[in-house]
Amino acid sequence: MKFIIVSLGRGSRCSIFTGGGVVALLAPHHGNLVDVRTSYALDLPGFGKSPPLSETGGAERMVQLIIDFADAMGLEQFDLNGHSFGGAISVLLATHYPERVRRLILTCYGLLATDFDQYIAESIYINLFPLMKHWHPWVSLLEPAEMLRYAILEQGNLNPLVPWSIALPFFYRVPTDTTMLRLGYNEYITMKQVTSFESMISLGTPRLRASTICIPQPTLLIGGQQDYIVIPGRLRRTAALIPNSRLMWIEECGHVPMIERAEIYADTMRVFLEDPAA
Repeated sequence: MKFIIVSLGRGSRCSIFTGGGVVALLAPHHGNLVDVRTSYALDLPGFGKSPPLSETGGAERMVQLIIDFADAMGLEQFDLNGHSFGGAISVLLATHYPERVRRLILTCYGLLATDFDQYIAESIYINLFPLMKHWHPWVSLLEPAEMLRYAILEQGNLNPLVPWSIALPFFYRVPTDTTMLRLGYNEYITMKQVTSFESMISLGTPRLRASTICIPQPTLLIGGQQDYIVIPGRLRRTAALIPNSRLMWIEECGHVPMIERAEIYADTMRVFLEDPAA
């Protein structure tokens, strides 16, 4: 399976960064770490410009793809940073393959806010996810509709207000860099809808909560105080369940701190990854 990879730095230690797309935007903001480590940012299948899987995806399938990538690169152990949906992938990977992950960073990720919300998500997963393997062979029939959807949404680049309005929920202050906003918008509209749906449903797997409470690695959770996608209460609830964890907040920041507060975010990561007492 092929997917888009961005590699930065040539340090002796290795990091893998994963999230629900927009790697082209996120990877450059690991710049403060390139002198001490090699970082790999992955656009997993169906996200950004990476082609989708030919079978059912979801968080647990992505775990195996990352391990396959690490094996191919000869990475016996690495630090792992998961952003948003990538956080769920990272939690599952860190507990399924504890010997492979040295330290874990969860950026703007958390379990659902209440036990009732989690119960609803798990019920949907249990009843719906097993059926997905039956419809996946028919997904190719939707490709003309996907192409039409992309052609229509691509016209949004002609109006600066369209990328700006799509970015608005993700930021405390939307950046003024129109080139970056267009790039983010293009990454957003190329994400396959089936991948998005499968990813959302897979967050209901009961293994996610079970894995969260037994994460063995030192773990750092980073959240934006003004994140309205993954609200602060979800991070607090998740941090309370992880045995060896710390929670750091970035003020005046939404769902993408690696863009909105890039220097603070990189410094926070560096301190955690280099702290011998962590």
